[in-house]
Amino acid sequence: MSSKDDIIDTEDALAMELDDPDAVDTTEGASRPATSEAASNISSVNGDDDDEDDEDRDDHSFRPGSLPPPHTPLRDSYRWISPKPTAEGPYVVGVDEAGRGPALGPLVYGMAFCPVSFVEDRLSKMGFDDSKTLTHETRVQLLESLSSDPANLGWAVNVISPQAVSSGMLSRPPVNLNTQSQNATIELLRALLAEPCSLPITEVYVDALGPAEKYQAYLQSRFPTLSITVRNKADSLYKI
Repeated sequence: MSSKDDIIDTEDALAMELDDPDAVDTTEGASRPATSEAASNISSVNGDDDDEDDEDRDDHSFRPGSLPPPHTPLRDSYRWISPKPTAEGPYVVGVDEAGRGPALGPLVYGMAFCPVSFVEDRLSKMGFDDSKTLTHETRVQLLESLSSDPANLGWAVNVISPQAVSSGMLSRPPVNLNTQSQNATIELLRALLAEPCSLPITEVYVDALGPAEKYQAYLQSRFPTLSITVRNKADSLYKI
Protein backbone atom coordinates (compact mmCIF):
# COMPACT_ATOMS: atom_id res chain seq x y z
CA MET A 1 0.00 0.00 0.00
CA SER A 2 1.27 3.49 -0.83
CA SER A 3 2.19 5.83 1.98
CA LYS A 4 -0.03 8.79 2.75
CA ASP A 5 2.45 11.20 1.15
CA ASP A 6 2.16 9.33 -2.14
CA ILE A 7 -1.63 9.49 -2.32
CA ILE A 8 -3.32 12.14 -4.44
CA ASP A 9 -7.01 12.18 -5.26
CA THR A 10 -8.38 12.46 -8.78
CA GLU A 11 -9.33 16.12 -8.40
CA ASP A 12 -5.85 17.10 -7.25
CA ALA A 13 -4.18 15.05 -9.99
CA LEU A 14 -6.31 16.73 -12.66
CA ALA A 15 -5.64 20.13 -11.16
CA MET A 16 -1.89 19.56 -11.17
CA GLU A 17 -1.83 18.21 -14.73
CA LEU A 18 -4.48 20.32 -16.44
CA ASP A 19 -5.08 23.49 -14.46
CA ASP A 20 -3.92 26.73 -16.05
CA PRO A 21 -3.12 29.27 -13.30
CA ASP A 22 -3.42 32.15 -15.75
CA ALA A 23 -6.94 31.06 -16.61
CA VAL A 24 -7.89 30.60 -12.98
CA ASP A 25 -6.85 34.15 -12.23
CA THR A 26 -9.59 35.48 -14.50
CA THR A 27 -12.41 33.21 -13.37
CA GLU A 28 -15.18 35.10 -11.62
CA GLY A 29 -15.34 34.14 -7.96
CA ALA A 30 -12.08 32.17 -8.07
CA SER A 31 -9.18 32.73 -5.73
CA ARG A 32 -6.57 34.98 -7.26
CA PRO A 33 -2.95 35.14 -6.20
CA ALA A 34 -2.28 38.35 -4.34
CA THR A 35 -1.59 41.46 -6.37
CA SER A 36 0.61 44.47 -5.87
CA GLU A 37 -2.53 46.61 -5.60
CA ALA A 38 -3.67 44.63 -2.58
CA ALA A 39 -0.17 44.78 -1.18
CA SER A 40 -0.36 48.57 -1.18
CA ASN A 41 -2.89 48.28 1.63
CA ILE A 42 -0.26 46.71 3.88
CA SER A 43 1.83 49.11 5.93
CA SER A 44 5.50 48.46 6.60
CA VAL A 45 5.27 48.09 10.36
CA ASN A 46 8.13 48.41 12.82
CA GLY A 47 8.64 48.58 16.53
CA ASP A 48 7.46 52.21 16.70
CA ASP A 49 3.81 51.19 16.60
CA ASP A 50 1.98 53.85 18.60
CA ASP A 51 -0.69 51.56 20.02
CA GLU A 52 0.59 51.69 23.59
CA ASP A 53 -2.70 50.29 24.92
CA ASP A 54 -2.19 46.93 23.22
CA GLU A 55 -1.76 44.62 26.20
CA ASP A 56 -1.35 41.60 23.95
CA ARG A 57 1.83 42.88 22.34
CA ASP A 58 4.89 40.64 22.58
CA ASP A 59 7.83 41.87 24.63
CA HIS A 60 9.99 42.23 21.53
CA SER A 61 9.31 45.19 19.23
CA PHE A 62 10.46 43.73 15.89
CA ARG A 63 7.77 43.42 13.23
CA PRO A 64 8.64 42.62 9.61
CA GLY A 65 7.18 44.73 6.85
CA SER A 66 5.36 41.72 5.41
CA LEU A 67 2.87 41.75 8.31
CA PRO A 68 -0.25 43.92 8.39
CA PRO A 69 -0.84 46.06 11.50
CA PRO A 70 -1.90 44.16 14.64
CA HIS A 71 -5.60 43.31 14.93
CA THR A 72 -6.25 44.27 11.30
CA PRO A 73 -8.77 41.87 9.71
CA LEU A 74 -7.33 40.19 6.64
CA ARG A 75 -10.00 40.58 3.96
CA ASP A 76 -7.83 41.04 0.88
CA SER A 77 -5.08 38.84 -0.49
CA TYR A 78 -1.72 40.50 -0.94
CA ARG A 79 1.86 39.95 -2.07
CA TRP A 80 4.92 41.44 -0.37
CA ILE A 81 8.55 41.28 -1.50
CA SER A 82 11.51 42.59 0.51
CA PRO A 83 14.06 44.88 -1.16
CA LYS A 84 16.28 43.11 -3.66
CA PRO A 85 19.61 42.03 -2.13
CA THR A 86 22.68 43.69 -3.62
CA ALA A 87 25.06 40.71 -3.46
CA GLU A 88 25.99 39.10 -6.75
CA GLY A 89 24.19 35.94 -7.84
CA PRO A 90 23.29 33.37 -8.82
CA TYR A 91 20.51 33.02 -6.25
CA VAL A 92 18.77 30.09 -4.58
CA VAL A 93 15.14 30.17 -3.41
CA GLY A 94 13.39 28.10 -0.75
CA VAL A 95 9.59 27.71 -0.82
CA ASP A 96 7.17 26.64 1.91
CA GLU A 97 3.61 27.30 3.05
CA ALA A 98 1.64 27.85 6.23
CA GLY A 99 -2.09 27.78 6.79
CA ARG A 100 -4.59 25.66 4.93
CA GLY A 101 -7.74 27.63 4.38
CA PRO A 102 -10.56 29.72 5.85
CA ALA A 103 -11.06 27.72 9.04
CA LEU A 104 -7.45 28.33 10.12
CA GLY A 105 -6.80 31.69 8.54
CA PRO A 106 -5.09 32.65 5.28
CA LEU A 107 -3.02 30.45 3.00
CA VAL A 108 0.50 31.89 3.13
CA TYR A 109 3.26 30.98 0.71
CA GLY A 110 6.73 32.23 1.55
CA MET A 111 10.01 32.31 -0.34
CA ALA A 112 13.43 33.06 1.11
CA PHE A 113 16.33 33.83 -1.20
CA CYS A 114 20.08 34.46 -1.04
CA PRO A 115 23.19 33.92 -3.19
CA VAL A 116 24.04 30.24 -3.69
CA SER A 117 27.48 30.83 -2.13
CA PHE A 118 25.89 32.34 0.99
CA VAL A 119 24.13 29.07 1.87
CA GLU A 120 27.31 27.18 2.66
CA ASP A 121 29.27 30.19 3.88
CA ARG A 122 26.77 31.42 6.47
CA LEU A 123 23.13 30.40 6.10
CA SER A 124 23.64 26.72 6.92
CA LYS A 125 25.16 27.76 10.26
CA MET A 126 22.35 30.10 11.32
CA GLY A 127 19.98 27.37 12.55
CA PHE A 128 17.11 27.53 10.06
CA ASP A 129 14.96 24.37 10.05
CA ASP A 130 11.38 23.13 9.85
CA SER A 131 9.56 25.75 11.95
CA LYS A 132 7.61 23.03 13.78
CA THR A 133 10.86 21.83 15.34
CA LEU A 134 11.82 25.30 16.62
CA THR A 135 10.64 27.20 19.69
CA HIS A 136 8.79 30.48 19.32
CA GLU A 137 11.81 32.37 20.67
CA THR A 138 14.11 30.73 18.11
CA ARG A 139 11.73 31.55 15.26
CA VAL A 140 11.66 35.21 16.31
CA GLN A 141 15.45 35.32 16.49
CA LEU A 142 15.76 33.74 13.04
CA LEU A 143 13.28 36.22 11.57
CA GLU A 144 15.36 39.06 12.96
CA SER A 145 18.47 37.39 11.47
CA LEU A 146 16.71 37.14 8.11
CA SER A 147 16.12 40.89 8.24
CA SER A 148 19.61 41.79 9.47
CA ASP A 149 21.56 41.24 6.24
CA PRO A 150 19.62 42.85 3.37
CA ALA A 151 22.68 42.69 1.12
CA ASN A 152 22.44 38.88 1.04
CA LEU A 153 19.02 37.87 2.37
CA GLY A 154 15.48 38.55 1.25
CA TRP A 155 12.04 37.03 1.41
CA ALA A 156 8.61 37.33 -0.12
CA VAL A 157 5.10 36.20 0.76
CA ASN A 158 1.92 35.55 -1.18
CA VAL A 159 -1.01 35.71 1.25
CA ILE A 160 -4.39 34.40 0.10
CA SER A 161 -7.17 35.59 2.38
CA PRO A 162 -9.71 33.15 3.88
CA GLN A 163 -12.42 34.80 1.79
CA ALA A 164 -10.47 34.18 -1.42
CA VAL A 165 -9.77 30.56 -0.43
CA SER A 166 -13.48 29.97 0.20
CA SER A 167 -14.44 31.73 -3.01
CA GLY A 168 -12.17 29.44 -4.99
CA MET A 169 -13.44 26.30 -3.27
CA LEU A 170 -17.09 27.26 -3.83
CA SER A 171 -16.73 28.44 -7.43
CA ARG A 172 -17.86 26.26 -10.35
CA PRO A 173 -15.69 24.54 -11.32
CA PRO A 174 -14.07 24.60 -7.86
CA VAL A 175 -10.46 25.69 -7.40
CA ASN A 176 -9.12 23.31 -4.76
CA LEU A 177 -6.42 24.07 -2.18
CA ASN A 178 -3.71 22.30 -4.13
CA THR A 179 -4.43 24.41 -7.20
CA GLN A 180 -4.56 27.61 -5.18
CA SER A 181 -1.24 26.68 -3.60
CA GLN A 182 0.31 25.97 -6.99
CA ASN A 183 -0.94 29.32 -8.32
CA ALA A 184 0.47 31.16 -5.30
CA THR A 185 3.89 29.57 -5.81
CA ILE A 186 3.99 30.28 -9.53
CA GLU A 187 2.82 33.89 -9.15
CA LEU A 188 5.40 34.67 -6.48
CA LEU A 189 8.27 33.03 -8.33
CA ARG A 190 7.33 34.90 -11.49
CA ALA A 191 7.34 38.15 -9.51
CA LEU A 192 10.88 37.48 -8.26
CA LEU A 193 12.10 36.78 -11.79
CA ALA A 194 10.37 39.75 -13.42
CA GLU A 195 11.13 43.44 -13.17
CA PRO A 196 11.63 45.35 -10.97
CA CYS A 197 13.12 42.52 -8.87
CA SER A 198 14.77 40.55 -11.70
CA LEU A 199 16.45 38.20 -9.24
CA PRO A 200 19.07 35.97 -10.98
CA ILE A 201 17.64 32.66 -9.70
CA THR A 202 19.15 29.33 -10.73
CA GLU A 203 17.97 26.91 -7.98
CA VAL A 204 14.60 26.46 -6.27
CA TYR A 205 13.80 24.08 -3.38
CA VAL A 206 10.17 23.42 -2.56
CA ASP A 207 8.55 21.61 0.35
CA ALA A 208 6.36 18.96 -1.30
CA LEU A 209 2.71 19.56 -2.13
CA GLY A 210 1.25 16.11 -2.84
CA PRO A 211 3.53 13.58 -4.59
CA ALA A 212 6.93 15.25 -4.85
CA GLU A 213 7.91 13.93 -8.29
CA LYS A 214 4.66 15.00 -9.95
CA TYR A 215 4.76 18.47 -8.41
CA GLN A 216 8.43 18.89 -9.38
CA ALA A 217 7.66 17.99 -12.99
CA TYR A 218 4.73 20.45 -12.97
CA LEU A 219 6.85 23.34 -11.68
CA GLN A 220 9.79 22.43 -13.93
CA SER A 221 7.50 22.66 -16.95
CA ARG A 222 6.55 26.19 -15.87
CA PHE A 223 10.15 27.29 -15.27
CA PRO A 224 12.33 25.22 -17.63
CA THR A 225 15.44 27.38 -17.14
CA LEU A 226 15.54 26.80 -13.37
CA SER A 227 16.78 23.78 -11.42
CA ILE A 228 13.77 22.88 -9.28
CA THR A 229 13.83 20.31 -6.48
CA VAL A 230 10.63 19.26 -4.69
CA ARG A 231 10.96 17.00 -1.66
CA ASN A 232 9.00 15.98 1.38
CA LYS A 233 10.50 17.70 4.44
CA ALA A 234 12.50 19.99 2.16
CA ASP A 235 12.45 22.64 4.91
CA SER A 236 14.70 20.31 6.96
CA LEU A 237 16.77 18.88 4.12
CA TYR A 238 17.78 22.16 2.47
CA LYS A 239 18.89 25.16 4.51
CA ILE A 240 17.12 27.80 2.48
